[in-house]
Amino acid sequence: MPKMAGGGSSSAASSGESSPSRRSGRPELPLVSCPYCQAMLVERTSKTPENYLKKFYRCLTITQDGSQCKFFQWQGEYAVWLLESGYLRVASEEDMKLKALVADVVGALRMMNGTMTEMTAEAKALIEPMRMAVATSTAKVNENARIVEKLVTIGSVFVGVLVVFIAIILTKK
Repeated sequence: MPKMAGGGSSSAASSGESSPSRRSGRPELPLVSCPYCQAMLVERTSKTPENYLKKFYRCLTITQDGSQCKFFQWQGEYAVWLLESGYLRVASEEDMKLKALVADVVGALRMMNGTMTEMTAEAKALIEPMRMAVATSTAKVNENARIVEKLVTIGSVFVGVLVVFIAIILTKK
């Protein structure tokens, strides 16, 4: 069961000589609900000379009689309490293998992401020359279509002149 805040080695920390723990903004151990009042526990760091920088966990709830909730544990005691209460479990060999496998998969995904990023950049670099080639080809096709149109027109005129010429020759005979 958790220690009372006023007893023995915990009295210095309960006197208010502490500060919120900050290590990457996260507590070192999971914070759970207080077993007495269900409020969320907090992690603090003692600033007293006898327990300087020692971590502890407590409930900050003020009870109806004006006293502070009695939950208080130093970090080691709190870790054992979390284990015994079922909030934590010891990692098995399978858990460690799974964690290593997940790390491998994450590493592979990061590598694939880098490769995909590189491939995307390469594809984008190839798209512009292809777009220019398509635009040039389209312009050439359009130009060739105009030339063919002119040749068809010239051919039609030529056929017309030829028909007239043949008609003239046939009428003279």
